[in-house]
Amino acid sequence: MTNVKKFTAKVTALLLALSLALLSVPQVSFTVFADDDLGSVRVIVENTTFTEAVSGGEAPAWTGTKVDKWVSLDKTSSAMTCIKDAIESSGFTQLGADDGYISEIAGLAAFDGGSMSGWMGTLNDWFTNEGLTAYTVANGKLASGDEIRMQYTVDWGADLGNDWSGTDTSLKAISSDYGTLSPEFSAKTYNYTLTVPFGTKSINFRPTALNKKFKTVSKIGDKTLSLTKPT
Repeated sequence: MTNVKKFTAKVTALLLALSLALLSVPQVSFTVFADDDLGSVRVIVENTTFTEAVSGGEAPAWTGTKVDKWVSLDKTSSAMTCIKDAIESSGFTQLGADDGYISEIAGLAAFDGGSMSGWMGTLNDWFTNEGLTAYTVANGKLASGDEIRMQYTVDWGADLGNDWSGTDTSLKAISSDYGTLSPEFSAKTYNYTLTVPFGTKSINFRPTALNKKFKTVSKIGDKTLSLTKPT
């Protein structure tokens, strides 16, 4: 008989919080930083929506992923300064980071893709309800392992999964790099068991909101899981 370990997963759709209570406690990896080492965040800059010329306009300056880089944190870091650092240290230009709104990255500017186009940012797959300058190490809203993604939209974010007028707090999906969820995922099912091979020391576990204006949080006990680093 194959040895397995099981986790019980419970999804609270209203708050979009997902918690895992361990039935059989595996080894869980933790990262400990020195006092002067605050870790790093992952910054991704991409254009997956404006892929060809719009009527009466020109083709996009570029498509796909332009930047995918880990940026070291310090006590003055904010999500916006990390984006700026990632772009400029990769050899590209940006306009607006110092003013709190980025209007152009590597020659791809707001309105190039139409009247509803421009740059939008997410923190851990969430379209934040404050500007990205508000998420800092100093106030505890930015931490090692966070993922910051700058994405080009041609539809005020709807093409990226962001519906500002929407009220549906359902989950769209749950993914894990190991194991099997039981029962199979359903937006209206909130209790799951994750079965993983015996000896598994870490997992990447990621819920996705149907509407990314709502925040998702994953936990094992009191420990919040990182979106980008295995637990």
